[in-house]
Amino acid sequence: MRYRVVSILPPPATQDPNAGSGLVAGGQVKRRIGTKALVYWPQRFVSDDDADDLLELFDEVEAAGRHLAVMGHYSHPVELDPAISHEAVRRVRNTGVQIRMQGPLIRHVNDDSEAWATLW
Repeated sequence: MRYRVVSILPPPATQDPNAGSGLVAGGQVKRRIGTKALVYWPQRFVSDDDADDLLELFDEVEAAGRHLAVMGHYSHPVELDPAISHEAVRRVRNTGVQIRMQGPLIRHVNDDSEAWATLW
């Protein structure tokens, strides 16, 4: 099993704009994107100029029979409060991509069971 790291950022001007197309072709590769973008940059999936292009890429990966998961990095339930965060999650999930959650245990931020119960 191989893992390929994929940036959800737009490619630099000097990079091949079709670099992400390798996600759709190829053998048995599990694809996992770890990011805080769902929290800190939900516009990336909702309103950025190329948000629809990114979600179309996710659609293509899933349509090709490949598994893609976004590992959302959350530290506290309040990060899920903004409506745009809910919209970002909805749009990503509508592509068939799984969203999984992970986060660090941070003293005085989320070091109680109530915070984690709310996150899960």
